[in-house]
This record gives sequence, C-alpha cells and structure tokens, in this order.
Amino acid sequence: MHSSSIQPMAASMQHRPERELDLKVKRASVGVNETVHMIANEPSLGLYRIQQHVKKTLPRVVNASNDMKKTNDQIKGLVYDANYATDAIGSIINSSEAFSNIEKLLRESTSNAAIVKMKKSTSAHVL
Repeated sequence: MHSSSIQPMAASMQHRPERELDLKVKRASVGVNETVHMIANEPSLGLYRIQQHVKKTLPRVVNASNDMKKTNDQIKGLVYDANYATDAIGSIINSSEAFSNIEKLLRESTSNAAIVKMKKSTSAHVL
C-alpha cells in the first residue's frame, strides 16, 4: 500500500469512532437533559397543582369560615339569653318566700282595711 492512501484510510477510521462517540455522547446528554428537565420541573408541576387546588377550594373555605363565625356569634347570643333566663327563673324560685310574705301582708292589710271601714261605718251610725 502506498503511504498516501494509508493516511486517508487512517483518517476515515479515526472519524468513524469519533462519530460513534459523538452519537453516544449526544444520546447520553439528551437522556440526561430530559431527566434533569423532568426533575427540575416536577416540583414546579406539583406546586402548580397545589396552587390550582388552593384557588379552587379557598373561596369555599373562606365562605364556610364566615358562616361558622356568624353561627358562633348567634350561638353565643343564645347561650347568653339562656343563662339570663336561667338566672331569672332561679331568682323567682328563690323569691317564693318573699311572695308568701307579700301574700300574708296583703291579707292582713285587707283585713285591717275591712276593720277600719267597719269602725268608720259604726262610728258614723253612732253619731
């Protein structure tokens, strides 16, 4: 073989492994790039889904919270009214002795008024 024909053949042999190596490197880098891209975007995608969920459900949660606050305020008012009524009934029950005394005093005053009236009418007849 001639030395000038060996050189192009040697050069073509060198290009072939370089091309194969280039293809292998490109395939590997594409795979790595896809993997890195997927890993880098996966949290973003997860956060995006969470953001969508929050935007969708937040108005309902806020409305439910406001309804709960209103209901809680109404319940507090009703509990206050019930406690006030219970205290009033307890006071009435505890004052039964006072009512008995009032009744006794009314009977006595009615009786005394009748006696005074009878004395006036008898004294008016005697004069």
